[in-house]
Amino acid sequence: MTATEKIIDQMLRENTGTNMLDSGGAYGRSWEHNQNRNFADEPEAALDERGGVTINLYHWLVDRLDYDLVIDKAMEKWGSTGDRADDPWLDVLHEFPNELKRMGFEIGGIYGEGDPFITNTYDGEDALSQVILYHFGTLIEGTLHGPDTSLKTALSKEIDGRPFVILSIHGGCDVRGGYTQPRFFWLSGEDGTDIFNNAQLTLECCQCNARWDTEDAGCTWMGIESYYPKTDQLPLPEVGIFDYFVSDDIGGDAELVNENKDKACPHCRALNTLDVYPWPCS
Repeated sequence: MTATEKIIDQMLRENTGTNMLDSGGAYGRSWEHNQNRNFADEPEAALDERGGVTINLYHWLVDRLDYDLVIDKAMEKWGSTGDRADDPWLDVLHEFPNELKRMGFEIGGIYGEGDPFITNTYDGEDALSQVILYHFGTLIEGTLHGPDTSLKTALSKEIDGRPFVILSIHGGCDVRGGYTQPRFFWLSGEDGTDIFNNAQLTLECCQCNARWDTEDAGCTWMGIESYYPKTDQLPLPEVGIFDYFVSDDIGGDAELVNENKDKACPHCRALNTLDVYPWPCS
């Protein structure tokens, strides 16, 4: 296991507690369900019998993040000492970029422009298997001041407009609580914006090679005629892919699967030939 794989695996299993007022007593909590899973052996994404799609959070994060142990441990120490010792971990997620600014680093938003920001994937279109909360920023060189520290040394080596996230995974049942200790990661890819592709997937038939894309977690799927194959008899649908069924009648209230839960390609009608996968990193 790489350091990134190990820490993400750990976060997915982290005990984020229980509360008598949440629904976990009846349905279980994500961290409880995750204890006996082997994330590395699971598929990157899944298509269920109702046409719903899910992105495996473990693989998705491993493909996009690069764990920094030195900076993470410095952040953990900063968040657990002094006046912050009794504060919740989510305060660290919110406040640590401000500490970097106090040290003299400049922190920008996307491409280094604007301000850093916090995102909870629950608040928008999302296909991830669990909710994540993160503080996104881009480290920009500034005029450093104050005493030299291991944190300052580690960060100074990375100053090149490199984007980062301080990440917490929701391991509870109700989204209002049950978040893991935040961890520091650099973002991989050309500019780090792949972290925003949590609702983007591709559906592909390995029989006829027809492909569709979704940018809204499977609510609508697009088949672009200039790129994807089609036939005069059955052009690729631009929306409502799950209105298509393995029968002679297309449309209406039909579903993507038949009574045996066989998934049918909307283009060639072949059974169980559909693969779904998240958009790759740039």
